[in-house]
Amino acid sequence: MIWNVVLLSSSLLAGFGTTDVGPTQDQSVPVLEFMQSKAADKTGELALFEAGRTAIDAEDWDTAVVKFEKAAALNGPRAPESLYWEAYAYKKLGRRSEALSCLSELRKKYPKSKWVDDARVLELEIRNRNYGMPTPALAPTPGVPPASPSPRIAGTPAAPAATPMPASPAYPAAPAAPSRRSRRPMASTPEPPDAPELAGIPEAPEAPEAPEAMRDDEEIKLLALNQLMESEPARAIPIIEKMLRGSGSSRVKDHALFVLAQSDNAKAYELVTRIANGEFAPMLQKKAIQQLGVAGRKSELEKIYRSASSSSVKTWVLDAYVICGNTNGFREAAKNEADPAVRKKAIQGLAINGAKQDLRDLYKSASDKETKRWILDAYVIDGDTPAYLEVARTETDPDLRKKAIQGLAVNGAKQDLRDLYKSAPDKETKRWILDAYVIDGDTAAYAEVARTETDPDLRKKAIQGMGVNGARSELHALYKSSNDIETKRWILDAFIPAGDSEGFQDVAMNEKDPELRKKAINGIGINGGRKAAPTLLAIYEHFTDVDTRKQVINALFIAGDSHDLIGLYHKESDAKLKHEILSKLSIMNDKETREFMISILDKE
Repeated sequence: MIWNVVLLSSSLLAGFGTTDVGPTQDQSVPVLEFMQSKAADKTGELALFEAGRTAIDAEDWDTAVVKFEKAAALNGPRAPESLYWEAYAYKKLGRRSEALSCLSELRKKYPKSKWVDDARVLELEIRNRNYGMPTPALAPTPGVPPASPSPRIAGTPAAPAATPMPASPAYPAAPAAPSRRSRRPMASTPEPPDAPELAGIPEAPEAPEAPEAMRDDEEIKLLALNQLMESEPARAIPIIEKMLRGSGSSRVKDHALFVLAQSDNAKAYELVTRIANGEFAPMLQKKAIQQLGVAGRKSELEKIYRSASSSSVKTWVLDAYVICGNTNGFREAAKNEADPAVRKKAIQGLAINGAKQDLRDLYKSASDKETKRWILDAYVIDGDTPAYLEVARTETDPDLRKKAIQGLAVNGAKQDLRDLYKSAPDKETKRWILDAYVIDGDTAAYAEVARTETDPDLRKKAIQGMGVNGARSELHALYKSSNDIETKRWILDAFIPAGDSEGFQDVAMNEKDPELRKKAINGIGINGGRKAAPTLLAIYEHFTDVDTRKQVINALFIAGDSHDLIGLYHKESDAKLKHEILSKLSIMNDKETREFMISILDKE
């Protein structure tokens, strides 16, 4: 249904309009952040709200009431909007009192919500004595012949349904636009996303906020405009054009343009096209271009793009391509656009529309490295793992090959990465794949490399990766099966990022090699902090050799445990060990240590 498509498109637009036109940067980090940032609808509010919107779109008013009532009862972020739409559904059912009750609750519970203004206009219509009756004829406008309600004018193309696009990392949710079929009597139109403003396109100044009385007057005018456009569009269109050219508030102009764009009248469509071509203020042009996208006017948008000299206007058109799913428009811009920032945006648009083959063909024909980097970033959006794999296997540029390997990890292609490691022709490629295992969390692949790899540097790197991934049990097993001292040292180093105090304790108590035992004792102090004291004191009691006990003293010092160091000093009879303890305490500056040092001086 078109409303759901518009809602999805609007959510994509919020980030799509923020193209970075400065120096190009590596986008792999934002992509990774996106992959880790999906939030769940824990309360079910969003699901209820979406079900209500679907019911509105289908004009199933009873179901809409039920869904929006439940969504509003959750008191979540969608509650004000849910109350509005619940009232709207009640209005369509002719149940005035319930509709007014919902609007009253909205105003009282959410007085600062942007939906309060819309609620006041809806309430004005419901309280109108002629509510539910045909709109009375208004006085004729000079120079404009009376017109009766008419169907779509012959020759005016129907707006094609937009095609749903896949979700993208760069585009968070934005305010949604209602469907043409379930037109809403609203006081303000959904705000289009902000596109980057480039030189040569001045912004229209914001009108100051109107006094309350003026706002009431505006709401009445907007309500009248809605009704006139519904019943006599030929008379309403000249009035709207006058409003748009006048000095009225941006709020009135926004709504007037929205009402105009929702009409199927050919004259209304002609006026929207003129605005989109730049006959009016720049910000009206931007919003008119978006409305053409909502209406699915692909060919008109492409004409505007080809004739535009401003990168800002081209950016607005690309935003509209997202709404109407214009893959052809994105393809043309990606191939022929001279402005790098706009071309990059077009490549992202191809990915949003799921144009995998277009992106693959574009990569093969691209002559510059930067364009290829943008396409590799786009493969994350459309999840094109085979394309990444092909680049990783065949690309001669090492930077691009490395980026493709990272993309495989982001897309979770674990088996592809394992196979690629086995067939990799050089050590550097294997290092990149080992780095990628951190991204996709492939501990099993790390363990396999640590067991079977003959190159010591790569084996060490795999063990480090196991530590980063927190693979404690795999590290324990590897330590016990290893006969190589150097490998065991690497595993002990990996216990630190893995936070494996138990592994350190096991080695400290059971390892025969004194150097490895010493390293494990230090690790207990690093990982355990003051919680490591019982383990360290047990090791101190278990081993009587001076070297091991010195290492325990050092570990307690690392852990900042002056209390237990003082306790050991009182118990210890060996002069060398007592001196070792004092040397550590002398550089600790807590209150207990200072009092202990004073007590020693007092004894002397």
